[in-house]
Amino acid sequence: MKLSSRSVFAIKSMLELTFKDENPISLPELSRTQNISLSYLEQIFAVLRKAGLAKSTRGPGGGYRLGKSPEEISVADIVAAIEHRSRQTANCESKTGTDKLDHAWAVLNQEFFNHLGTITLERLKDDSKDQQRVEAA
Repeated sequence: MKLSSRSVFAIKSMLELTFKDENPISLPELSRTQNISLSYLEQIFAVLRKAGLAKSTRGPGGGYRLGKSPEEISVADIVAAIEHRSRQTANCESKTGTDKLDHAWAVLNQEFFNHLGTITLERLKDDSKDQQRVEAA
């Protein structure tokens, strides 16, 4: 399984929302910090909002926040929303034409996707904080 750049940008943006906790972040601010075009980010967040992974607040001081708690959002949830996949049917099409290889690739792809389901935004946030403590010591 290869993560698309769209999925990578979505994951990184959702991580930034995780680090900002409950404070909304505007898309122009995310665009600057993530070095992503604003229009591309708007498309990504339309999908994330529709999936319930992000929610928006209008007006001054508005922006985007996580739609659920960070321990409820896995990397697989983000990828599934962005790639328009069901978590149960996330598989990759192989172009080899060999049934055994296609099946093996589909199994490997599913295992990878299942592993992404065990990685939550909260875990990534905690791991990052632990790494910062180690580097500071």
